[in-house]
Amino acid sequence: MPQPLTPDERRDRLVFYPVAVVGGLFCLTVLMTIAATFGDPQAPMARWLNRHGTPLLLWETALLVTVSVLAMVIDRVRTLQRLKKNRSTPAGVKTETTLTTFPPDQRFDPQDRRDHDVG
Repeated sequence: MPQPLTPDERRDRLVFYPVAVVGGLFCLTVLMTIAATFGDPQAPMARWLNRHGTPLLLWETALLVTVSVLAMVIDRVRTLQRLKKNRSTPAGVKTETTLTTFPPDQRFDPQDRRDHDVG
């Protein structure tokens, strides 16, 4: 059973909800444009999309890129703040967001072929 989210984790996820909403709107517009292409060309929605579909898709693309980049920047800033906070925490004190570090003998070595040889 998954553990409940901490307030910080909930706050971090909120940043990506606008990306999902704008992405869904973009997908809906693309699907409506495809439906209008194969449907009745005299239908009001088909005529409106023929007239305004390209600018609408361009604006939605620009909005999706903008919202996505902003969400990634905000997420990165929060991650760096959390890392800085963890570095300033005295040794031996546990915090919610400590990163796992492996001892040198357990780190991934791309030259180590022991577990990767197939035959």
